[in-house]
Amino acid sequence: GWSDAIGFMRRVLQGLNRNIAYNVVLHSGPGAGVYVEFLPYTQEVGGFEQSGVWICQSSPALAARQMKDLF
Repeated sequence: GWSDAIGFMRRVLQGLNRNIAYNVVLHSGPGAGVYVEFLPYTQEVGGFEQSGVWICQSSPALAARQMKDLF
């Protein structure tokens, strides 16, 4: 699973012409067990994002088409 997740992120980031950069976070806690979260670095952080409001300027249809084109 780990290899698949990293391979997927590599294809997506290369498709976006971005350097391959991501964080891996290991979580544990009561009721949730242990799980891993992969956080790819996909965009520059602007004013709204610094305040905690994340904005996506793409439509869901365009984003889905771009993801499908990568595979």
